[in-house]
Amino acid sequence: MDGYSRYNTESVAIPVLRFLRTLFSEPDEELFQFVIGKQTELRSIGVQIDDSLTLDQMQAEYTRLFLGPADHHPPYQSVFTEGTYWGVDANEVNQFMKQYGLSKVQTNTMPPDHAAMIFELLEKILKSDLPNKLTVYNDFMSKHTKWLLDFLLEIIGISRLQIYKSGFSFTRVFLKEELNSIP
Repeated sequence: MDGYSRYNTESVAIPVLRFLRTLFSEPDEELFQFVIGKQTELRSIGVQIDDSLTLDQMQAEYTRLFLGPADHHPPYQSVFTEGTYWGVDANEVNQFMKQYGLSKVQTNTMPPDHAAMIFELLEKILKSDLPNKLTVYNDFMSKHTKWLLDFLLEIIGISRLQIYKSGFSFTRVFLKEELNSIP
């Protein structure tokens, strides 16, 4: 991550957050084409693409990791930290969105503390015209991403596809850098 500066909104932070959002989103044709089309860029940050990767493989792996039916790991802060959907953490994210005028970022009914939504909110903060956006970004980052460090360790160990295993490893490095640089 040479040249990375979290204080420059024109830096790599926004595209990285966009990639992390897509990594935690249910794979569809658009995501698959993005991964295939950005292989060189993804490899440059350590994200490996499996040989002969297919959309069906990505969908099956996403389902196995995050949706179940058994032994899955839902990527929600409330589920990971509290053992329930729509817990305190989800409500805090909702309150945060209201406080800063950030609308719910996806139109489905998933709780707002889903990892994909957290990354999308971080991206929206950096793109916003909030006068104190770095303070808001730091605050949200410290309250709503620390859980991901342990969560990612769990799913890195059980991921079967390199796109996910290496993508989640990259996510962990990015989050550690961001969290360690918060004043």
